[in-house]
Amino acid sequence: MTIDTAKQIGGRRALINQVYAIVIWELICLFMATKGDFANGLIFFIDGQMNPALIAFFVLLLGATYFLGRRAGKEIFNKPDGYVKPGLKYAMLISVIVFAYLVIVISFWGRAPEGLAAFAAILVAIWMIGTIIAVWLVATKEVMRKIQGLN
Repeated sequence: MTIDTAKQIGGRRALINQVYAIVIWELICLFMATKGDFANGLIFFIDGQMNPALIAFFVLLLGATYFLGRRAGKEIFNKPDGYVKPGLKYAMLISVIVFAYLVIVISFWGRAPEGLAAFAAILVAIWMIGTIIAVWLVATKEVMRKIQGLN
């Protein structure tokens, strides 16, 4: 295995795991939106998905995940026994990127969440950071296993 192959595996595994997490999140949001009236909920859900800020968020998240996954693959190639440190490092970096994007979007629109919405935003942020950490730990472990030839 070469370092280029390790980079490809790292980028691919991180991206695939992040897409899985996004699909699960979107399905949860779809079920929540279509709780009462399915047709209306589906229309509002699809309308919400067409938001340019949300599309930009997904492009940023997936792009950063791919490129940092390549760096994680290289790092794991150089130190095949340690996958936790790169996983946590890049998960925190992605979390900072996501948080910065959310702060910029909220300040651009001038609408900060208030009251219960602020509490819900905090819970969503905690869920996102936890999910990002889990995605990166799983992805880096898969990269390590592929580099060591176990998978």
